Amino acid sequence: MAQPIDVFFRGDRPYIQGSLVLSQAARIAFDGFGDGFLVSAKFSQIITCGVEVAPSGEGSGEAFGEAQFRTVDGERHKLEFFACEAVEPPRRPDRGSTLTSFSDDGNLNASAAFSIAPELDDLLAAVVETTKKAHERLPASV
Repeated sequence: MAQPIDVFFRGDRPYIQGSLVLSQAARIAFDGFGDGFLVSAKFSQIITCGVEVAPSGEGSGEAFGEAQFRTVDGERHKLEFFACEAVEPPRRPDRGSTLTSFSDDGNLNASAAFSIAPELDDLLAAVVETTKKAHERLPASV
């Protein structure tokens, strides 16, 4: 059965960030199971509305994404994400950069340090920020 998750527009972004969807889905995947980790994730479209999450095969309509999580005990949970057009997510302030240091060799070998809380959303945002920063220095042809 699909259930809504708490998503919002961050800063002036006109879309819901995938890292936010994944962090909220992880709360569902690990509820009652303890710790675990993200195995894989895939999104097929940009979403500008509310989001519902359901175990694989239990949602209605076409999923715009999916993720697979695994508990430390090895139990796998595959979830699918569905657009909920009837819900207009609220807008919240942008978190700003959490990057405290960054170095790279210009070939996507980068190292970064962050000032973040130990939450999945913050961790995923840090990975995205590092990736974007590393790509800034690449030639436009890459």
